[in-house]
Amino acid sequence: MTTTRPELPAELYVGQHDDEKQRSSSEADRLAIIDQVASRNVVRTVAEVIAMSPAIGELLASTQIGIVGMMYDFGSGTVRVIEETLLGLAGTSQDKNQL
Repeated sequence: MTTTRPELPAELYVGQHDDEKQRSSSEADRLAIIDQVASRNVVRTVAEVIAMSPAIGELLASTQIGIVGMMYDFGSGTVRVIEETLLGLAGTSQDKNQL
């Protein structure tokens, strides 16, 4: 024997759309937090590399090398420079564009 569900009033369906919007907003917030954490991890990793290697620190200080932390965006296929990690470079916008 099959039971059928009664039809629900239209007002009940409005809430479903609100839930979908909230989930979408929550997903965007979650992705933004993940991006912030990943960016901070890049900054921290660059700092650790410099701290762990006196040779790298000396080369940076003498501007013989530069370090640039970047993040790859799998969705768009682009690479984003993490500005806080531009070390040992002149730092002009022209130099940044050549990276």
